[in-house]
Amino acid sequence: MTSSATLKPTWTEILPTIITALEDGTPQGKQTAKEELFRMARAADLAVEAKTVLGQEPLIALYVPKDLER
Repeated sequence: MTSSATLKPTWTEILPTIITALEDGTPQGKQTAKEELFRMARAADLAVEAKTVLGQEPLIALYVPKDLER
């Protein structure tokens, strides 16, 4: 019998790896990291848009972690 595990890292968990790829990666690694950042940004935009369409405030407006406050 074989077993498998599904890993679902959070964006916060995967971000250091993406940054390392951007700073020290191969040209292909750097390109992949850039593409992943754009994909993550689009997903965040879609989440905000979905909240707006549903008539709710964007989640970011409800909770801003202390380390992100200006």
